[in-house]
Amino acid sequence: MIQQQPIPSCPGTGASNAYKVMEDAAVFYLKHGGPEKAREHIDRLAGYLMFYPDCGEAYISVISYIEEQEKEARRRAEKNEQMLPPSLRTDKAMRLWQALQQAGYVDDAYQPLNLSRTQSAVLAHEIGKRLRLKPKWPLFESFWGRNNMRSDYSAAMGQCKITEFLDELKNQLSDVQ
Repeated sequence: MIQQQPIPSCPGTGASNAYKVMEDAAVFYLKHGGPEKAREHIDRLAGYLMFYPDCGEAYISVISYIEEQEKEARRRAEKNEQMLPPSLRTDKAMRLWQALQQAGYVDDAYQPLNLSRTQSAVLAHEIGKRLRLKPKWPLFESFWGRNNMRSDYSAAMGQCKITEFLDELKNQLSDVQ
């Protein structure tokens, strides 16, 4: 997740609406869509705001900010990737992690994000099944700092609401090969 930091002030006597709009859009899309989305929307905004005198300076400043945030996110991701156990660091595993991060199931450190114990166990089971991990429970219990994940998974399978979560999870991971 890209953390919000203030964008350096646009040079000149003061920022126009062009700069303020671009800055707000960059912060929003970095948080909710990532650097590609942010860049895409800034490019689109620049076309609409080109009549403001400081549009060019604002565009350059905001794109530089997006690039800095992207580099920082890559550095954090590389650091977090090194913390993964080897069986969860394969090429296929990294594609799974990326899809899970984009869907909001795990954070940058590959930890469950806003998931219940039972949902986390179902997630671990699905990852383990796709990566053919045996045994999977000790691996995820250690990596995620959890206990009794097998029991949590069994409890989840008895819950009606878990079917919706599992269907959504499988749908998010359907394109990962």
